[in-house]
Amino acid sequence: TKTLKEIEVPGSGGTRHFEVVYTGMEDIEHRFTGAIVTLRDITDQKQAEQELRSSNRTWKAIMAAAFDSIVVITTDGTILAVNHVLAARINRSPEEMTGKNIYDFMPPDVAKQRKEAVEEAARTKKPFRLEDSRGGRFIDQTVYPVFDDDGRVSHYAIFASDITERKQSELALLEYQAAIEGAKDMIAVMDRDY
Repeated sequence: TKTLKEIEVPGSGGTRHFEVVYTGMEDIEHRFTGAIVTLRDITDQKQAEQELRSSNRTWKAIMAAAFDSIVVITTDGTILAVNHVLAARINRSPEEMTGKNIYDFMPPDVAKQRKEAVEEAARTKKPFRLEDSRGGRFIDQTVYPVFDDDGRVSHYAIFASDITERKQSELALLEYQAAIEGAKDMIAVMDRDY
């Protein structure tokens, strides 16, 4: 019989974690004659697992707390993670989108423009910023390449903000400025207390 167990052993340098494998030995008549016990130190593995869990919790918190759209895609556009903000903007759930191709959720002209932004980030190996509009909304997005251990782009983190209100304010200001500069009469702006 073989038994696998994990144990913790406290020590002066901290707690160590071991994997214990117990293998019973029998004689030809199946009588217990002894055991072989092996210990394998798995402390580093346990610490790495804990760090990964902590990192995943942090990542999920960032995704959930963001007011902007966030999506992580592979180099071919497959969605690895997407936050609720982006999913809601296109009337989907993150679960519906994960595993699908991001470009399938866009009109062809927008998909082409976004692919070009991703390709530019891959080519330069630097974040690439893009501003575009569709459906009367203005979107400011940044594509961040994420690298593997060999320095190759393995996926992209994309952050997008709806800047429609800011753009509308800028346009109104430009129109106001043009009206003032083009006026033939004097224009005065006064408050009530003047």
